[in-house]
Amino acid sequence: MSNEALGKWIFLIGVIIGIIAVFLTDYADYLILVVFILGLIIGFLGIAEKNLVKLLLAAVALLVSASSIRAISILGEVSQYIAAILLNFTILVGAIVLVVSIKSVIEVLKK
Repeated sequence: MSNEALGKWIFLIGVIIGIIAVFLTDYADYLILVVFILGLIIGFLGIAEKNLVKLLLAAVALLVSASSIRAISILGEVSQYIAAILLNFTILVGAIVLVVSIKSVIEVLKK
């Protein structure tokens, strides 16, 4: 299995664990830590260079949308669940971006 395919599977698993963490509040801290570690693994597996700009733009858009969903109080409790799921998703993507950013800085410094 290629790194790209493995990364997609790990990403999917991270999303699912992030959703489950919202409902299993007793284990949420541990599950969120697992989500963060999975994000780091995805970042280390490598993101194709052609997708770096898309990833960074998507991460910024995700941060904006995750914070704006909390402002929608009309949805009541549903918005809290959606916001928590988006926060966990942001943790996953944030870990990926952290590794990719560090790798990019190292590459720039080498040149």
